[in-house]
Amino acid sequence: MRYGITETVKTIDTKTRVIDVINEIAKKKYHAIRDFLEGEEFKEVVIFGVYLWGNLVAQMLSKYAENVCLVDIYEFMKDLVPNNNNIEFLNFNEFKLKIIKNKVNPDLIIDLTGLGGVRPEFLAKFSPKAVIVEDPKGVFDVDSIQLISIVKKMRDEEKFQSGAELDGAPKEMFIGAAANPFAEPMEFRVQRLAKKIEAGAQFIQTQCIYNMKRMREWIKQANDMGLTEKVYILAGITPMKSLGMAKYMQAKVPEMDVPDEIIKRLKGVPKKEQSKEGIKIACEMIEELKEMKGIAGIHLMAIEWEHKVPEIAERAGMLPRPEV
Repeated sequence: MRYGITETVKTIDTKTRVIDVINEIAKKKYHAIRDFLEGEEFKEVVIFGVYLWGNLVAQMLSKYAENVCLVDIYEFMKDLVPNNNNIEFLNFNEFKLKIIKNKVNPDLIIDLTGLGGVRPEFLAKFSPKAVIVEDPKGVFDVDSIQLISIVKKMRDEEKFQSGAELDGAPKEMFIGAAANPFAEPMEFRVQRLAKKIEAGAQFIQTQCIYNMKRMREWIKQANDMGLTEKVYILAGITPMKSLGMAKYMQAKVPEMDVPDEIIKRLKGVPKKEQSKEGIKIACEMIEELKEMKGIAGIHLMAIEWEHKVPEIAERAGMLPRPEV
């Protein structure tokens, strides 16, 4: 173990890495695809959805295709695309432009978005030999609280929910869950947190925090119920890059609470200084959160701004990390 944000809160190391889990899932998806295709090779493959495993499946399929095109609505996903001469990345607008210019005609289409992103009318533009769509239906069999209990049973009892034995359960798995202190109804938020802890959650990551008043109320309720003694709570911090980002998150992101004070503060500085002001606000929030009873750590989420994380961590007094 090593110390976390304070000397009384420790970080638990685990041998199971998220990337290992993602790689294993990608391999299973790839082998399922190859089995379905019965070894047939394709000239041009289009894969919709880079994250989480589209990029890995593309790399594996590139051995059997002349060209693999990864398509995603998010431009920044190109950073995940492997350096391979047979693989290219296109954002959705670039892909549609290629269609207009008749420069793309895949003989294999794979939709890994999990949302059924490839519509029949869109497929009509092509004449592929095969189309593979990851199950587009939402999974409504279990909610998040039930899912936590299922994972706990798999880890502790080495059994699936059905009771079937699980071979090689990850005993070192540290179970986490999310919490939104700002969703309505407010009085239900801590009750829902309690249910997740009872189901087996060992750490919690909160929604991005901007309304510190609401956050103080939520953590006080959690403290009063004794919940913070049973779970590690990581407070979510996302620095604002600009006034435009703040306005968008306030108006467009569901259950996100961005007070008008944040908007006014960013509006009060020149545009070129807004990102610096956003970092300053984030650091001020971290300082306040560090003093809150029940907060075990900070979850920095610098959206498309990851290179700023070390700077924010240092300015907020979280670097260097304590020696163990």
